[in-house]
Amino acid sequence: MSLQSGKSPIIEMTEKLCATILEQPEYKEISEKINKFSVDEQAKQLYQSVYEHQMRLQEKQMQGLPITEEETEAFQMEYEALLELETARGFIEAQQMIEEIEQTVQSYITNTFKLGRVPRPEDFIQGGACGCGGSCGCGGH
Repeated sequence: MSLQSGKSPIIEMTEKLCATILEQPEYKEISEKINKFSVDEQAKQLYQSVYEHQMRLQEKQMQGLPITEEETEAFQMEYEALLELETARGFIEAQQMIEEIEQTVQSYITNTFKLGRVPRPEDFIQGGACGCGGSCGCGGH
């Protein structure tokens, strides 16, 4: 099935889904939070600093090196300072909202392929699709 040749029904419906997402009040809220963050230099700098700090700690952990209590506390303090900034907190919330929308859409698509039909609410477990194929005993399928 080639989706690139002409205007396939899948592409048309995907475009309709995208348009529907853009029309939602949640999208307007997401966009507003991202725009406020994008003009707040202090929030962007602190966000970048927290991100880099997190990457350093993850790299250390991946190398099997211990992370000290002081390092954890320093990161936590920096992260809490970031959350004190309303625009940064809003940006993080917007990212979480985007992720939730993406996961929901992906869960529906994944379950459509797995089940060979449009998923029903009972085909999902709390928080999204099981993804285990029913073999884990979670009761998701």
